Amino acid sequence: MASQAVAETGARRLKSEERIAEVLRLRMQGMSERKIAVKVGISKSQIHRDLVKGLEAARKRRMDLAEGLIDLELMKLDALEEEVWKMIEGASENVVVPAIAEGRRISESRRKLLGLDAAEKVEHSGDLVINLRSVDMGVPDE
Repeated sequence: MASQAVAETGARRLKSEERIAEVLRLRMQGMSERKIAVKVGISKSQIHRDLVKGLEAARKRRMDLAEGLIDLELMKLDALEEEVWKMIEGASENVVVPAIAEGRRISESRRKLLGLDAAEKVEHSGDLVINLRSVDMGVPDE
């Protein structure tokens, strides 16, 4: 009996996921929530909940993918940095200077990738006062 309840819950979940995918597909085709509700045969409020749930799931998948790509790029930067340090160890000045420059570029790439170089938002409050002064340039008005 318990296994039957689990099977029914799983079937409902699958049906719900299929419905959400269909709702998202129809919305991407430009249908309104009201028209989707009529076509699918459920309430407009359920359509809205399905859209929210489907979009949130899509956002999470994109974020997971982005995190994976960031990790991959960080591994590449780590490998490059390791090679730069190998070049620097015991090298002559004509090799060290370009290697250090490359190390700085790698570090800059890492900071940008991690968002460490993002512009800082500055809040301003108070009145803006502009003082204008005229200057006599000695040129007569025409």
